[in-house]
Amino acid sequence: MFKKVTIVGLSVVMFLPSIYEGSKAYADTVNNGTLMQYFEWYAPNDGNHWNRLRTDVENLAEKGITSVWIPPAYKGTTQNDVGYGAYDLYDLGEFNQKGTVRTKYGTKAQLKSAIDA
Repeated sequence: MFKKVTIVGLSVVMFLPSIYEGSKAYADTVNNGTLMQYFEWYAPNDGNHWNRLRTDVENLAEKGITSVWIPPAYKGTTQNDVGYGAYDLYDLGEFNQKGTVRTKYGTKAQLKSAIDA
């Protein structure tokens, strides 16, 4: 019994440094950034939200914002839908449905441009 306990104890002691180094390396790569919600319930239905985000990227970065939470990008059940009433999860503003191509926030091309900024 003593031999088994000793072997288990030695195994733990041998692998502990590598476990510690692995967790330390992970901790060194974690980014404690600042997330901003970049939409609100009463955002205008003008199809320019993605354009506003694209032009605001530098300003947000200067203020220390590292990530943005955007609204659901797909087409909602109505043009005033904030995005949680999904109509078509695959239509990001590229198909003529519900009387329009764009979503409340803009087109797929505008969204991609904002992401690339």
